[in-house]
Amino acid sequence: GPLGMIMGSVLGSKLTSGGSSYGGSYGSGTQTPGGGYARSGRILNQQQQAQEMQMAFAVALTSLAAKVAKADGKVTQDEIQAFDHFLQTSLQMSVEDRKVAAKVFNEARHSSAPTVEFAQQVRSLFRRQPDRLRDIVSILLAIALADGHFHPAEETVIRQITRELGLSDRDYQSCRATFMV
Repeated sequence: GPLGMIMGSVLGSKLTSGGSSYGGSYGSGTQTPGGGYARSGRILNQQQQAQEMQMAFAVALTSLAAKVAKADGKVTQDEIQAFDHFLQTSLQMSVEDRKVAAKVFNEARHSSAPTVEFAQQVRSLFRRQPDRLRDIVSILLAIALADGHFHPAEETVIRQITRELGLSDRDYQSCRATFMV
């Protein structure tokens, strides 16, 4: 899907330009009957699985954030700074990891893949974690509001993402109420 293409592109460029702190290609593992993931003949432990899910969440969120930021026709510095601040404080990403996230953001922003495809893939990754899906909607709203204006095109995209994530209008309104008085 589009998330894998973006991550592959970013990691590929990172690997050819001097190595990666991620140590390999994500999405190349296969699920084992015991629920683990096999890669190169070994089963990843729970900590590794958690790290991969965190990476998947970060890539998914970054890709959707790029689509929302672009919805009104321009990506502002305020939107970029708000998202970078979130990555730094909430996800505790290092400077190096935030540089990778910036590449993911730019790849997604310029991707011709429809926003709906990104959202559907995110839903498949986190379908059993509705709180995480609602977190994504809240973060997207925060980014859209970072420039002090909630453009109708941004709202349309976020509502579309909310639906594609399998969330209700009530979920959207609840997330939105956090930011709008």
